[in-house]
Amino acid sequence: MSTALDRRIWQMDAARALLRLLEAGHRAALPAIDWRVQASRLLVGEPAPGPAGDRLAAVHAWAAHLDVEVGETASRGLVVHRAAAQVGEPGHSPVDVTITTRIHTD
Repeated sequence: MSTALDRRIWQMDAARALLRLLEAGHRAALPAIDWRVQASRLLVGEPAPGPAGDRLAAVHAWAAHLDVEVGETASRGLVVHRAAAQVGEPGHSPVDVTITTRIHTD
């Protein structure tokens, strides 16, 4: 079972990873996306509202930068595009990164 201290440490790990991702994304001219830092050592990214093609392009650009594939799940007029990776630095546990966008097809 995790403690409050564990969750604070995990959240700081995720925040450090986000800063590194933002700096790398800036250098690579990746599209800006919205990020959430969670206390479970998880970063969740999602393109800002806009045209479906722009949001999908942002997910693919970040996935390529993270060297992962984009998967998709379709159900009842909705397609969820998702890329997942782990990032880390020496001396710290890896941080899970998930980038998603939801596209309505009807």
